[in-house]
Amino acid sequence: MKTTITLLAAGFAVSAAHAQIEYTAQDRWVEIQAFFPTGTQSDSRAADGFGLFDETLSATLSDGAEGSAWAYAAQTSSLASNGISVTGAADGAAGPPVGMSAGVGRTSFMVGFTLTEAAAYTLDLDVMGEFASWSFQGPSLDIDRPLDFAVNEPGVHLTGTLDAGDYAFSIFLESGAAAQGLGSNFAFNFNLVPAPGAAGLLAMGALAATRRRR
Repeated sequence: MKTTITLLAAGFAVSAAHAQIEYTAQDRWVEIQAFFPTGTQSDSRAADGFGLFDETLSATLSDGAEGSAWAYAAQTSSLASNGISVTGAADGAAGPPVGMSAGVGRTSFMVGFTLTEAAAYTLDLDVMGEFASWSFQGPSLDIDRPLDFAVNEPGVHLTGTLDAGDYAFSIFLESGAAAQGLGSNFAFNFNLVPAPGAAGLLAMGALAATRRRR
């Protein structure tokens, strides 16, 4: 019994040493579209639950004599208790014949989450390509980048401490038009950093348990 109590105490100490992400909302999807004089063709996929979302759409869409268009969209996003990881890409092109059609790819990611206590974090975001918008908003970090041309946008690399409260991160990427698109992609990683000494507390708990067995 003494061994069990010691291990549980160590576990509680480690849990209290770093916050956990509690997800409250999401809107994650990819979409491809082709525009023709006679109408629009499209296909899309959306996440239906928290966790892993891994989807790729790629197709050549055509409308007979009105031409054809190619579109591509992809997203791999993972929601964990201690971090968020997302990569996305989009592209599109028209023709033949050019001028009769347009192909567009889109990838969109949004999650809302709560931190029940203050936590140290790292945030890395790199965006390249055509049009993109993104934001990270909450009590102690508020960044909002409206839709704009995103070629060679400098990466964002932040560290610090987030206060407890409600947060949301979103990013939208679009590429493609009547001519060959430039292609767009992004990579986002957000992680909570365990408090210093958390690993040490666990090791001390294990050591204490071992000694008690003796």
